[in-house]
Amino acid sequence: MSENTSNQHNLSEDFECPMDLPNASCGAKQGQWITGETDISCEVCNVFLFNNLHIGEEEIVDTEADSDDMEDDYVDDVTVAEAEIDINTTPEEARAKRAMEGLDVIKNRLRLEESPVIKNFGDFIQANRFDIQITYLVVQESKKFFTTGIAMPERMMIVTVAYCKFINQYDIPEEVYELLSYNKAKIEGIAVRFFEEYAGKEQPRIITWMKTYGRSFKYSPEVIKMAIELWNAADPIYVVAEDQVRAVVWLELTKHRIEKTKINMAALARATGFDSRVISRVVKKYKVYFE
Repeated sequence: MSENTSNQHNLSEDFECPMDLPNASCGAKQGQWITGETDISCEVCNVFLFNNLHIGEEEIVDTEADSDDMEDDYVDDVTVAEAEIDINTTPEEARAKRAMEGLDVIKNRLRLEESPVIKNFGDFIQANRFDIQITYLVVQESKKFFTTGIAMPERMMIVTVAYCKFINQYDIPEEVYELLSYNKAKIEGIAVRFFEEYAGKEQPRIITWMKTYGRSFKYSPEVIKMAIELWNAADPIYVVAEDQVRAVVWLELTKHRIEKTKINMAALARATGFDSRVISRVVKKYKVYFE
């Protein structure tokens, strides 16, 4: 760790802790810095502070790397200096680094909380941070999903919500949104669209949901495959209900047909959060395809 004794790097006068810690607890303001080979970061929250790469007396910045993710999008409450990229860093590496830094801001804030449910979610992000980072990169590198000025921590919260909802199921506590001052409805809405890009728009949405819930419920690949084949073959009538509900019901009916299991609509409602009356209505409409 390097103390803030060098004249080479100084925090700006208007620097504000990205985690809203008081001055006495803020690692950046207390000179608790970690000096790496290429950058200097805060020991407490790991947020980027300064570029530490020098050639002669000047710092070199690669201004060509990934313009959609650069300064216009990333000048936010976490940026404490201009976004700087190592001279030898590829655009892909730069994007990955910024994604992890944005994720660090979120999970480090959560892990400092005393509330067990919030801290546990921070620990979950820590344990799965590389998977979440890759999820972001898969979409951003091929689809350029984020093209507006959404701050990197908020981007990574959106990706984390998509990851928890569709890939590695985790029930995110309401307190997390309140602590981070994020609008839950807005974040979840963007997360759904993000996952649709991740799954592939050429694939009908209801098929995506079948695969998602099938993996989530740990159903056999045979059940998931059969559900999709039957759906495509039957081309069932439209029922007024969310795609998620229709997908779950069709998946359950397929499982019932293959494994001769009973459909417990109350248990299904608890597992998905959907209204059991809606589930029952969709079951009545779709069960004729399985008789």
